[in-house]
Amino acid sequence: MNNSSGRGSSWILFAIAAIVVAILVGARGSFWSTLFLVLGIAAAVILALIAVIFFIAVKVGGENSTNQSGKPVITEEDARILAQGRKDLTEIRMLTTKIRDTEIRDKSNAISGTVEKILSTLREKPDKILGAQMFLLYYLPTQRSILDKYRQYEASGLQTEEDLKEKVSGYLDDIDSAMNQQYASLYEDMLVDLSAEMEVMTRSARRDGLL
Repeated sequence: MNNSSGRGSSWILFAIAAIVVAILVGARGSFWSTLFLVLGIAAAVILALIAVIFFIAVKVGGENSTNQSGKPVITEEDARILAQGRKDLTEIRMLTTKIRDTEIRDKSNAISGTVEKILSTLREKPDKILGAQMFLLYYLPTQRSILDKYRQYEASGLQTEEDLKEKVSGYLDDIDSAMNQQYASLYEDMLVDLSAEMEVMTRSARRDGLL
């Protein structure tokens, strides 16, 4: 940016000097010869300035879209989405440590591992963040809620119904599948649309008292 401005200033100084020289030389010749010479130089200077302005505009545009390392810039909104995802993941991991059932705990940890990869990939591919926003804002809170309700059942001292465990295990399987699809889609042109699956899971989980 500074180099481009310096080049623009140099062109202006060159133009002024050229015009002064043309006038001095033209003083010995005819008026029309001097006029044509000055107009020619002025036209060349204008074209040069347009080129410099275009170069600066292109460079500024490039700086706005990428940082110094050449990677896409993460906007404030992108950072907020990633921070919320990271917060939800931390809470899920804390809840998972409180689950006594080994099978449920292992499934939850597997999902957390995939979420970690998703968040890391989104940081490297910020252009995918907005597309994944709804996914993150649904599946992570849903998993957290299901785990929390199951933890409460375990902590109540009552024997956990086998039917409840099967339902929770099934929901975690669905979430795990969705997470893996989402992760794979980050390397494709379009993100996977799981809105229909989200609606079905919401209705079922609410019916089972897990949301």
